[in-house]
Amino acid sequence: GASSLSSLTGTGQGLQAVERCKAFGWRAFWRWLQEIKSPLPPFTKGGISQNLPSKGGGTIVPEGFVNPINPSTIHPFNESILKVLQKSPDRNPSPELLNSLSSLSNSTLSLKGRGRVKNSRFTPHTSRFTSRKAAFTLAEVLITLGIIGIVAAMTLPTLINNKQNKELQTQFKKVYSELNQMSRLFYKDYGMSVSEYLGGTSNGSATYQKFLNEIFPHYFKGGKVLSDWTYSDVDEETGSANTNALYPIYNIVGNNRIYICDNGGFQSDVGGRIYLFNDVPVSGNNGPIVCVDINGQKKPNRWGYDYFMFVFTTDGFVIPMGQPHPNNVPAGQSAVNHFVTGEEYCKRSSGPYAQEACAYYALADKHPSEEGKNYWQDFLGSK
Repeated sequence: GASSLSSLTGTGQGLQAVERCKAFGWRAFWRWLQEIKSPLPPFTKGGISQNLPSKGGGTIVPEGFVNPINPSTIHPFNESILKVLQKSPDRNPSPELLNSLSSLSNSTLSLKGRGRVKNSRFTPHTSRFTSRKAAFTLAEVLITLGIIGIVAAMTLPTLINNKQNKELQTQFKKVYSELNQMSRLFYKDYGMSVSEYLGGTSNGSATYQKFLNEIFPHYFKGGKVLSDWTYSDVDEETGSANTNALYPIYNIVGNNRIYICDNGGFQSDVGGRIYLFNDVPVSGNNGPIVCVDINGQKKPNRWGYDYFMFVFTTDGFVIPMGQPHPNNVPAGQSAVNHFVTGEEYCKRSSGPYAQEACAYYALADKHPSEEGKNYWQDFLGSK
């Protein structure tokens, strides 16, 4: 083949062969050689030549080449191929030819013409062929969206609930901190604790009323009295004091109204939190008990969620109900009045006193009965 091509060099046909190879590429070159009865291997239309990377018609040109049919344009790729073919001593591709063609495959090729590429496998002397990109069917997309929707429906309520409980935990800690600040400031101003100030008085005494309506609101920004309701304010229609309160407060499961701090009305501050007080303490004992709705009248308004009990102590602090203290009211006294400790007073139950000690576990973020679990996510999340 090389000798036949070389024999044409310098003649009119040789120059014509070179120009055809430069201008039209391999396929046109092979056809033209067939026409002049060249001994080079024939190009099989519709099949795959052992020496050529194309089939079924078309012209291989470097990608980005503007006009491959213009005879005046030099094809650097085809010119290189022609030089390699001139060195081939026989009709079979030599290792040198294959290596040279492999090195030339770094140039991106495109197949143009009427033929179609039905086989995208590569040979050492072929370049990348562009094939159709895989796509999802409508059914696959709908199935995927359905699965995503099911997973979202299963997980979103838990995520939202956990987020809300985390916010309540933050509000709880803030209330606990500010109650202690108020108690310490009171001790500094009056030289005694709230327990000592109120100890031995009565619920209806002027001292207690002054504390509820003037002193306590004074220590909170925006502090004010919202209602003077007490347990004695019975609704004439229902015969219950609970229905006559400022707003309903329920047990932890939400099926029963429970008001324990029902002797001092409703106080509030600029943050909207609600404070309710219970009985005055016996001298020498901790008290009074204050119940706090940590997010005000916003829901859920349930014991253990956003409604908790705290206790003023004789040493000038505030502790969560359920925390042991030497001056808590001893069990058995008539004045015990909801001073409780232990996990039996913080459980998911509709009992009237089943959540009185939940503030202690909420502050420690400890599950009341299950070791290794927390309060705000595990206990409140176990609905």
